[in-house]
Amino acid sequence: MTGEGGPLQQLTKRLLGSSLESEMTDHLGYDKHDPAGKDGGNSLNGTRAKTVL
Repeated sequence: MTGEGGPLQQLTKRLLGSSLESEMTDHLGYDKHDPAGKDGGNSLNGTRAKTVL
């Protein structure tokens, strides 16, 4: 349940990822893949693997 790759770890990963995406959407003022942000100088331009300790 709480071990490496267990359900709790997967749930935590999804929750944090969703929270970070929502925070970025709120900060930028548009959703991911929205044409409103294209070439605006402050746009979402991809993702990178992250490790939360």
